[in-house]
Amino acid sequence: MTVTHLLAVMVGGAVGTGARFCITQSLQRDELFPFGTLSVNVLGCFAIGLCVTYFGELSEVSPLVRLSIIVGFLGGFTTFSSFGLEAVKLIEAQRLWAASLYLVASNLSGLLAVYFGMKLAAFKFSN
Repeated sequence: MTVTHLLAVMVGGAVGTGARFCITQSLQRDELFPFGTLSVNVLGCFAIGLCVTYFGELSEVSPLVRLSIIVGFLGGFTTFSSFGLEAVKLIEAQRLWAASLYLVASNLSGLLAVYFGMKLAAFKFSN
């Protein structure tokens, strides 16, 4: 990794984060269902599938631009797209056990981590 690579990821990430904020704010109308986040996650998954295929097979896009868009922009936009890409790659490689484990472990451990983080913070700040 070079400083140039790091800067490319950081710039892409800043733009992706801003895009995520704008889209979720414009789509989220109430607290009943997180439509904004759902929309960003689905859009990000579609975009990473499109970019990985286009950049990897159909285009002569520089590695630095790929890094900035896929890791930077889409990583800032939603890490859910990376999660989706990794799961699909495991399925395509016919590693169904690993894919299943990854899907369940990521979701379950993520939910548990949020829950325990909230409980720890509530305990720390209540004392």
